[in-house]
Amino acid sequence: MACCRQVDTASACAIIGNPDGTVEVERRQFGSFKKDRRALADWCATWQPDAVVMESTGIYWKSPYAALEQVGIRAQVVNARHVKQVPGRKTDVGDAEWLAMLARAGLLRGSFVPPAPLRELRLIARQRQKLVGMLASEKNRLHKVLTDGGIRLGVVVSDIHGQSARAMIKALIQGATPQEVLSLASHRLKASREEILDALQGDLSACHRFVLDEVMHHIEALEAQIARFDTRLLDGLAPQQHALAGNPYVRRVLCECAHAASRTQCALRAKFQNLVVRRGHKRSIIALAHKMLRIIYFMLSRGTYYRDAATDYEALSVQRNAARWIKKLIKFGFLPDPA
Repeated sequence: MACCRQVDTASACAIIGNPDGTVEVERRQFGSFKKDRRALADWCATWQPDAVVMESTGIYWKSPYAALEQVGIRAQVVNARHVKQVPGRKTDVGDAEWLAMLARAGLLRGSFVPPAPLRELRLIARQRQKLVGMLASEKNRLHKVLTDGGIRLGVVVSDIHGQSARAMIKALIQGATPQEVLSLASHRLKASREEILDALQGDLSACHRFVLDEVMHHIEALEAQIARFDTRLLDGLAPQQHALAGNPYVRRVLCECAHAASRTQCALRAKFQNLVVRRGHKRSIIALAHKMLRIIYFMLSRGTYYRDAATDYEALSVQRNAARWIKKLIKFGFLPDPA
């Protein structure tokens, strides 16, 4: 049985194999509202199917999938790109019927679909990611407006959004003089008091201060919003607390291995170089360590050795052993002795 989801309709097809070897095909169309999704799930359940597959079209598969899950059917969600790569498609065969035919032949590979609680938490995590992107954009905007007004605070402090730098920026927004703002600077800053004072000398207009004030309020609102998302995520992940904590020793070893791999000539080095431009050094090392952990998992689960895509193992073996092989060939008379 297969379901093909569109924006406003869902096409379903059931292929029924009879004891005499004949095959029957049943097709139905359903709407996109809750009652229609429930009707789709009930119709699928009446057939007591051996397998149910559906195409992952954007986010539209999620609601029908949940409806099927409620009636005890865990559908197999397949990637549309994978379906298109299977040869033999006939033009007069509908999408749902084609999916059902491929599923019956065992030619489809299902995507990973996490349990319902984790799917809900993933919704929160993705929205949090959007908020983090917005926060980064607003912080960059604040820096640009300060620079436009002649304030070069970013030159003398490592993070203009640190506690001390933010206090100075808020004082500038309120119209304080550079000397008054200097009194708010932390003594732990590496720059001298004279350098900080020079960086605070600028020409902030009323428009600069207005924009800075609005951006600062937006930054603080986003930070508070992200904190609420963090709290909700951690509460939802409480049952998986042990998995989240993990093993700090393993994490440290993996990070050390990632540092070493980033300086080799293997494919992991290329992965690191692609990431470091966008994410920075530390995040790229964590991402590389995560990739290595996944490689180790598949090696152990499949019982295979690691073979690097960027390494010519045959050439490497020849390079390491050629001298020894030549000596043996000369010794046993397969090659003339140059001496």
